[in-house]
Amino acid sequence: MKQVTSEEAELLRVARAVVGLSSYAEIERVLAGQRAAPAQLGPTAMQLLQDTLARGVGLAVMRGGGWRQDGQKRLWERGPLPVLEFEEASFQLLRWMLASPLADSTQKALPGRSSDSLADETLLALALTLVTETPCERGVGLLPRVRKSALCWVVQPAALARAQQLPDEAPDFSLADGAPLTFLLEAWQPMLARAWARIELTKGNIEDPAELTRIGKAQAAVLKGLFAAANTTKRRGLLGFLVEAGAQVLNGKRDSGDWIRNLLPTTPLRERTEARKQSAVFLKSLATLRAWDQEHRAVRFFEDDYALAQGMVKAWEPFGDTRFREAERLASELENPV
Repeated sequence: MKQVTSEEAELLRVARAVVGLSSYAEIERVLAGQRAAPAQLGPTAMQLLQDTLARGVGLAVMRGGGWRQDGQKRLWERGPLPVLEFEEASFQLLRWMLASPLADSTQKALPGRSSDSLADETLLALALTLVTETPCERGVGLLPRVRKSALCWVVQPAALARAQQLPDEAPDFSLADGAPLTFLLEAWQPMLARAWARIELTKGNIEDPAELTRIGKAQAAVLKGLFAAANTTKRRGLLGFLVEAGAQVLNGKRDSGDWIRNLLPTTPLRERTEARKQSAVFLKSLATLRAWDQEHRAVRFFEDDYALAQGMVKAWEPFGDTRFREAERLASELENPV
């Protein structure tokens, strides 16, 4: 019977958790502590790892929203799915997660070169998502490879902002054909909507104004990049997850104080004022989407982009103009307190 070593088994456990085949709780002790990691894998362990990653990442893409119909077709019916080819970067990431005490942000740097392949970028984003809002978040959030990833900033901007403020040079949010970010924005609309809605719904729990300010500035940088790229490539529909997130956030009566209710009153007024302003970044972004929605409605049936515009009108219609106006009201109250 073929077997794997104990070190290989631990690495496989980490891989299963990252791709969502098990939970963070099942490997929390493994990630928080420091374990011996195999320098390389034997044939049996390598085959198991390849199967775990291929099936797990494929399943994660579908669970994140790839199953959903868009234009009466699901993701795999709208065109051929890209082949998932994992390079050394993914193995090094998993090995590093096993060998490093992630609860300690002073661990060694991730070895090896980064990769911009779809498979490796997806695994990187899934690894960050696994540890978000856990004691291991900062350890992963400080990795240069993670911080250079546009996909990671889109998927978990608050986690990266908590680890460290956004660098002066933001990642490239271009939406080129075949780019990992383009594909996963299309596939992960529901997952991204939940992630961004959670950021908004938990801002009221933050006590430190500096943390809230960092999150707002990170969101602003991500949104600026995405809006510009979506306009340039005529892929505005890829930002529909923001509309979905807005619907979740504004489901029920909200007060502007919900975004800042726990800021410590003992902190300087200047810092609280800035935090209040930055907390409204997402709400303000909905004003841009409202303007786009009005543009889409004005496109006439004989114009080239009519079908595309009507598709977005239909997709965003459940949000309703009332919610757009509510978002503007809340943002105005946060930016201009009485």
